[in-house]
Amino acid sequence: MAIPPKNRHTQIDMFALTGDKSTVLSTKDTRQQASQKDTQNNKKPQPIGRYGLKPPPSPKVKKVRPTLESSALQLRAAWKSPWDKYEKIYDLELGGPVAVAVRKVPPIELVHVRAFLKPVAEKALHMFRQLQHHNIIAALDAFTTDEGLFIILEHMPISLDRIVSSPAYPDEQQLAAILGQILNGVAYLSAEGFEHGSLCCSNIFLNTNGEVKIANQECCHLAETTGDPCDLRALSPIVMELMQKYVKEDGAIGIDDLHRWHPNSNAVGFLSATTSATSIVELLKHPLLTSPWRKESLVGLISLAQVCLRGRYKYTPKV
Repeated sequence: MAIPPKNRHTQIDMFALTGDKSTVLSTKDTRQQASQKDTQNNKKPQPIGRYGLKPPPSPKVKKVRPTLESSALQLRAAWKSPWDKYEKIYDLELGGPVAVAVRKVPPIELVHVRAFLKPVAEKALHMFRQLQHHNIIAALDAFTTDEGLFIILEHMPISLDRIVSSPAYPDEQQLAAILGQILNGVAYLSAEGFEHGSLCCSNIFLNTNGEVKIANQECCHLAETTGDPCDLRALSPIVMELMQKYVKEDGAIGIDDLHRWHPNSNAVGFLSATTSATSIVELLKHPLLTSPWRKESLVGLISLAQVCLRGRYKYTPKV
């Protein structure tokens, strides 16, 4: 097979092969002609103003901010104080003691800072790194000092028990929006082979966009292969508190206010199903959750709960 010449502009003079020296072009002349031809074919750069030439456009690289879940996947504990990067604003009791802080450099945002003592630090870091879902609190950063482990969490201003303690009751669509998001998070844990073990209203957080997320995943442990799933049975008191603000003292599952919640409603039917269902997947197929619901329907309830925390509000119940 013939090897193609390296110089694309080299010309072969057929007259040279017949011995006519007057028509032979030297290699140097050939290269000069080819170079002149290429120069003529190339477009001249357009001058900009009186002085410069417009440089070729540089490729634009779109900067994509890491998602909450991707941040957790890359979670590594740096050996330094979290207060080098974050400024503490105040302390708060929210599913346990947390510090509300703000990032010192852009992007400026509120975060929660949780501290873990050394005996539980390793498990906590492992769980926050491993368990990632849009209905589970995300870890953004981690720091280690002589005092222990500090994990930076996304800002979620209130817990579900604040919704329970506020004067407003959720309607059926709002109830579905809360429970649907909780069950999505629990279903994820179950699929990963874990259960939370401490699921309750104080361990479930909400933000102002209507997102509901399970918190305190350091409580998670490998699910038991036998017996009732504890997270499944923990749903009954959560549903009761949302529907009527309290649970029955004798431990019975049911609703006393049948004027607010009709006995044949999907909400009452769902509460009953929590006592007999064998899996979270089964509950996700209940008519209460298969009917359309939107997380945005919760923003009013959440706003009222925040105002109630401040202690200055006026609320007129629906007739």
